[in-house]
Amino acid sequence: MQNAAEHRPETGPETRRESRRDGLDAIIVGGGAAALTAALALCADPQQIGKTALKCALVHQQTPATLSTELDPRVYALAPDVLAELAKLGVEFSPARTQPYQLMRVWDAQSTLEFSATEYGWPALGEIVEHRVLIDALWQALQRSNVRLIEAQASLSFDERGALIDTADETLRAELVIAADGANSPLRTQAGIKAAAHDYQQSAIVVNVKTDAAQPLSCAWQRFHAASTLAFLPLPGGVLNVVWSLPSPAAERLLAMSDSAFLVELQLASESKAGQLSEVGRRVSAPLQRLLAERYVQNGVVLVGDAAHCVHPMAGQGLNMGLRDCFTLAQCLTTAHGKAAYPRALRRYERERRSENSISTFGIDALQKLFAPANGPIALARRFGLHAVNQITPLKRLFAELAAGKIAGWP
Repeated sequence: MQNAAEHRPETGPETRRESRRDGLDAIIVGGGAAALTAALALCADPQQIGKTALKCALVHQQTPATLSTELDPRVYALAPDVLAELAKLGVEFSPARTQPYQLMRVWDAQSTLEFSATEYGWPALGEIVEHRVLIDALWQALQRSNVRLIEAQASLSFDERGALIDTADETLRAELVIAADGANSPLRTQAGIKAAAHDYQQSAIVVNVKTDAAQPLSCAWQRFHAASTLAFLPLPGGVLNVVWSLPSPAAERLLAMSDSAFLVELQLASESKAGQLSEVGRRVSAPLQRLLAERYVQNGVVLVGDAAHCVHPMAGQGLNMGLRDCFTLAQCLTTAHGKAAYPRALRRYERERRSENSISTFGIDALQKLFAPANGPIALARRFGLHAVNQITPLKRLFAELAAGKIAGWP
């Protein structure tokens, strides 16, 4: 942990009441999957000798609504290692709302790459889980935990003894503040941590559609066009989740279309390889960027998830990377020998996660550039790339491992 004198934003009002009653080790700020996972992982009952659960509070702005039967257009392809770690934390999903997939097909105008889990002796490449289903499962696990839940808006301040979290009612102090408050993280800014961002000038349209094809129930598809990437992720009941990344003006045009006109465009772009599409759901979009924080730890503030990094969705690894942050942070802190060992534990966390996330981020960025419109060597690489990968066994396995999230340091 750096000396607090290196960066000291203005302190909060001295009249605010400070809460010391819980002797908190960590305050987690945020309401998304990374925040909820960090809280669960840090306070979980020790799974092995030498680990100690931390006393934590989660400060979030809104309790999630009751899970509905409507399919969420936002979904995640959770990797096997992430699913295993979540299961250890007591996070349970209804099989009716998740879909394992064993196959992946990637194609462009010239060639196709296909790999399967069984080819490598894996039970699955991953599991597709809706955003609302994941949040609900995490929240249910939190209700059974010892985490103190505080519904409030939070801001960060400092005094001579370290970082504090200010809410409308009280000021909370802990050894650590975990910033899990998203890509535009106010806490990251308030802590003085800079982040390098790159705007892809693209947006991702996400939407659910029905298909009449049987195979997509266990297969994920990805189609590289000259200026866009189109992914189909299987959901139960013959539904495909679409993630269509394309230049922002083109995304705006597609969002403005009627459902029937949008389906025509989607059917053409997919070349009907995912079956006949129908029953388009609610379309939403989000701008795409690459983001890497220069530090993950400063002045008692620790970044996890999108507050620390954002990647292009083409590889489906953004949330997996963020949840691995939480698991690694918990491993480092719960095995530390007392609070005096936290600085060393945090240096280990920052070294391991920033290194791996940087490699993954720029690797995904390189793939995005490879399949972007280009002439010359890059265009040539595109023309022969997928065919070559399909023929070279070690390279094909590398792509399969990327799809399954089996990257550095994770089984």
